[in-house]
Amino acid sequence: MATNHSGVEQRFLAGIKYYYGIGGNVRNEKLAQAFLQGASTLGDECAKGICLMEGWGPSKAVDNHRAAALFRRKATEKLCSFSMYRLGICFENGYGVEKDLKAAANWYDQAAKRGNHLAQYNIGVCYDQGIGVLEDPTTAVKWYELSAGQGNMDAACNLALCYEHGRGLAQDTAKALKWISVAAEANDPHGQFILGLYYEHGKGLDADEKAAAKWYLKAATQGHIDACFNLAFLYELDLVPLIPGVLQAVKESQGDTPGHSKSGNDSKAAKEQHSTSVNLQIAVAWYRRAAEQGDSHAQHRLARFYEFGEGLQKDEHLAASWYRRAAKQGNLRSMGRLARIYEEGSCRIRDAKQARLWLNVLNRMKPISSTDAQPHDEEN
Repeated sequence: MATNHSGVEQRFLAGIKYYYGIGGNVRNEKLAQAFLQGASTLGDECAKGICLMEGWGPSKAVDNHRAAALFRRKATEKLCSFSMYRLGICFENGYGVEKDLKAAANWYDQAAKRGNHLAQYNIGVCYDQGIGVLEDPTTAVKWYELSAGQGNMDAACNLALCYEHGRGLAQDTAKALKWISVAAEANDPHGQFILGLYYEHGKGLDADEKAAAKWYLKAATQGHIDACFNLAFLYELDLVPLIPGVLQAVKESQGDTPGHSKSGNDSKAAKEQHSTSVNLQIAVAWYRRAAEQGDSHAQHRLARFYEFGEGLQKDEHLAASWYRRAAKQGNLRSMGRLARIYEEGSCRIRDAKQARLWLNVLNRMKPISSTDAQPHDEEN
């Protein structure tokens, strides 16, 4: 039976959209795997290469060497721009080949010149950050513009930041807002997060914390960690009313949401006077989502809620546990708090040796560096 090449290509393109979260689609590993495995079974070599790198085969074994060899052959013999792009990824990360940033940039460049928007974004990043090439913000902007013009929302976000900070071109807040709005409206979570920041801080438009919360919520429900944190922070400080979707989203993520009506009528709840206790419960739930994804600042906030019984039942053991998780990631505030807990026994845990250990670690790491900064600052 002859292969339906149109059907193979459709499966491959559908898989790529879900794999990268492009074309208005949210990243979805299960759908990406289903479509790409289907295309691979029907003979699509690009799909096969991705499946080899992801372990999406019968043996579930990752084989980067075979994938890199496949992409190299298609890139050199068939001048396939997608294979050039994927070969660039292999060289940039050392997948199946020796890591070589210059080679990575070269393959991105070749694919970009053939119109591949994923490669155009990547070569833009290379010029933006000096990866495998000399740093050149102006050239980076050129590639971001070409990629964003084809609907690449990562490129649109980076282009917006270039306009915001005047990097590689003249500073222009209006154009920054334009491109970040394009990304946000296309359901890109990072674009939605940045647009939330613009509304919260009044960049290029009037400050509007409620609008900021709405955009943070859109990004947070897609798993954007910083958006989860900022949304939680707004509710912790009681700065915004209940907005449609926030209670239902928390209910879905945690399984139960105190204060949520049995009818689940979010729009009705949004019209009611919001209370500090409900807002704290919302804050806790979104901090938890960020904390469980490994964000040390959210872990620190969650630990404080457990320690002082704010927004949830007081639990000193869980407080200490979350402080430890954050401290082990280098969170200086958690280190200080954990040392104090061990020294004073404030969470019914007294351990002079552990107190000295964390104080010594803390003293070696001070002063607080910019890497310890977070979307919203907080007190110990």
